[in-house]
Parts: sequence; structure tokens; C-alpha cells
Amino acid sequence: MWRKDYCSEECRRIYNLCVRWHRGVLDPEEAFAELVKCDLERLDNMPDDIREILEDILDLGAPSIEEQPE
Repeated sequence: MWRKDYCSEECRRIYNLCVRWHRGVLDPEEAFAELVKCDLERLDNMPDDIREILEDILDLGAPSIEEQPE
């Protein structure tokens, strides 16, 4: 049934991750850990709102300036 709304299982997985993040079900660490396991090859082709959420989650996992080695 879900194939009517999503092009692939990976697309469905990414969308559901975004929904759970947006609803506050996942904390930043959980969201980042799940997202890095996803295939983001087509990130540029995703709708703007989904892409922005994904980029926000990815930014959460990026090391801060203080944490980066010199």
C-alpha cells in the first residue's frame, strides 16, 4: 500500500524519519544515527521541506568548531 506514496522503501524510511524528528519522537542523536544509515544520494531531488529537515539533522551531527582537531 505504501508504494502509492513513495518511490522506494528508502524514500519511505527517510520520510518517516523526518516525521518522527519533526514530531519530537527522536532526539538529535537518534535522528542523526538513523539518517547516516540512509542513502542520501538523491538528496537534491527531494522536496525542499524534506531536504531542509534532513540538512538540519545532518548539521546536528557535524562537529562544532571547538570539537574539530587542529
